[in-house]
Amino acid sequence: MSPKIVAALAEKSLRQVSLGPQYCAALTTRGELLTWGQAGRLGHATQGGHEADELLPLHVEALKGVFC
Repeated sequence: MSPKIVAALAEKSLRQVSLGPQYCAALTTRGELLTWGQAGRLGHATQGGHEADELLPLHVEALKGVFC
């Protein structure tokens, strides 16, 4: 496989990116955490909810407003 542009991140200023075999995560300079990949590792499930595989980056809402 070759690297691909992630259009959803094109307008974001990234501080750090983590890429793994099942999931990816990107932290913006504004403190937003976006994840995508295989369900169960992304942080998108709410209490009692189920998480689905995500092909595109989604904000981890549980961390919204938390700046690191």
